Order: sequence, then structure tokens, then C-alpha cells
Amino acid sequence: MGHRPIPGNILSWMVATIFYSSQAFSTFVIVAEGIWRQQEHEEFLRLLQEIELSLKLRLNQDVNLDWCDRKVRFLLNYLLWMSLICYYLVFYYSPTLEYNAYFWSILWFVFTMRFRLIQLLLYVRVLQHYMECLCMKVRQIVELRVAPSRQLMDVNYEKLQSLEYLQAIKEIYALLFREFQLLNDFAGWSLFGLITNYAFDFGFTAYCIIITFEGCVKHRKHYFTLLWWVLTTSVVVCHICLLCDKCKKLEHTLAALMSKIIISSSSKSLRQYRLLVHQFSTQLQLQPIEVTAKHFFTLDLRLITWLTLSTITYLVILIEFLSL
Repeated sequence: MGHRPIPGNILSWMVATIFYSSQAFSTFVIVAEGIWRQQEHEEFLRLLQEIELSLKLRLNQDVNLDWCDRKVRFLLNYLLWMSLICYYLVFYYSPTLEYNAYFWSILWFVFTMRFRLIQLLLYVRVLQHYMECLCMKVRQIVELRVAPSRQLMDVNYEKLQSLEYLQAIKEIYALLFREFQLLNDFAGWSLFGLITNYAFDFGFTAYCIIITFEGCVKHRKHYFTLLWWVLTTSVVVCHICLLCDKCKKLEHTLAALMSKIIISSSSKSLRQYRLLVHQFSTQLQLQPIEVTAKHFFTLDLRLITWLTLSTITYLVILIEFLSL
């Protein structure tokens, strides 16, 4: 039984060419950024170790690296195995498709972008863990000031209420803010290319599935292959947006906790403490934590909504052109 010709064949090939070119360009940007921004990347890794040591030595905070390592290792294994399984299914069916050469030609692009995205996701996951450790210490200070009856036996509250302890928290937050700045510096263009390509990939895949159900291609396996193709990217992109959104919420939590600390005494030592609380609260307002793609957009849950709406708009416009 024959199949109908693909509607708007020239437009379809044009869209596929633009998408293929954008993948090649994004891969080039990722490789170039990895070479040119190597110094910022090394500074980022050095600061990670400094934050860990500061939490341990200055705040006596058990960062629970074993637990964090297990979570990160599980996340890495989960994402890698899911990607490998889904890609195996894609390439298992691709020889029976008319465009199997396309899958093999973009293999290098896909793997490069996927590993870069997973690498950045793991970095954000570690930073989220450090943010949670800092929030835990600030929460203990708030409980000391607001609810003394909730004090625990194994917490050194005398040290918690010292000026030096709050100063250490303030400086560690400054290091975390610097970390997110470095992440934006050495991976900003990569994130822009990755998220933009994901939007194109999702829209192009949805379009191919539509023309498959319309009977414009020979094999019904097309839509099954395309679904597996886009599923892995969707999971990773949604996951990194979720982690970035959690980091923003943790920063808002810190600001809310600091606003609960009220120093009513006018003694000299507590005046200094009150001034430091005010400075830290101002710092939280002036140095918000966020992951951006060179300030084109911010990675959070709103980005997922924006991508979905943009893809739907793109599909509507494309289908309207095809119906002419």
C-alpha cells in the first residue's frame, strides 16, 4: 500500500536542514567553550573544594559527602543508562527507516550535547546540596533566636550565636554566588545552544509524528523511534531546570529565614550582630542565585512552560504553512 507524499516537502527539508545546522553549530560552541573557558572551569572546581572545607571547618557542618556521592552516582547512572537504552532502541529501528543516514550523521552531535548537559546537571546538583547545608545552619540560628525551646542537645548554640559564625555563613554564601557566576560564565553559551536545540528537536519530532499519523511516511515505526529520541532529552532538560529552580527557592528560603532574626537589644556586641544581619539580608537581595544562558533566559520551571508554549506556536505556524 502506498503512502501519501509529505506535504510541503521543500519546507520540511528546509526545517530539517536548519535543525541539523543548529546541532552542528551548538556542538562547535560546546567544544570551543570548553577550550576557551577552561580557566573558569578550573576555578569553579577549586571553589567547590573551598566551599566544602568552609562548611566543615568554619561551620562544623557535616556535608555528608557519602550520601551526596551516592545520590550523584545514582543520578549519573540513571541518566546514562536511560540514554543508552533509548538510543539503542532508536538505532535498532533506524535501519528500516528512510532517513537512517540522518541518525548516524548526528550521532557525534547528540553524544556531545548529551554529555555536556549531564555534566552541568551534576554540577548544579552538588551546588544544591551545599545550599541545603547552608540553609540548615541558618535555620538553627533562627530557632535559637526565635524558638529557644526547640534547641537540640548535640548543637553548639553558644558558637551559633557568635558574630564570627554568622560572618562565616555570609562569606560561604558569597562563594556559592561566585560559583553560580562561574557556571554561567563557562557554560552559558552551551546552555543556550542545548536548550534552543531541545526546543527545535521537540518541535521537529512532534511535526514528524504528525505527518507519520497522516500516512505521509512508509513505516509506522517512525513515531515510535522519534518518541524514544526526544524522551531522553526531555528528561534531562526538565531535571536540570528543576534543580536550578530548587537552588533559587533555597536562596529565597535563606532570605526569609534572615528576615525572622530580630535583635532588639542595644548592647554594642548585638548592634554589630544586627548590622551583620542587615548586610547579609541586603546581600541576598543584591546577589540572587540563578542559572542563566548568557541572560537570554533563566533555567527554572517557568522555562519548561515557555518551551512548551513556544513549541506549540512553532507547530501551529508550520502546519499553517503546510496547509497552504
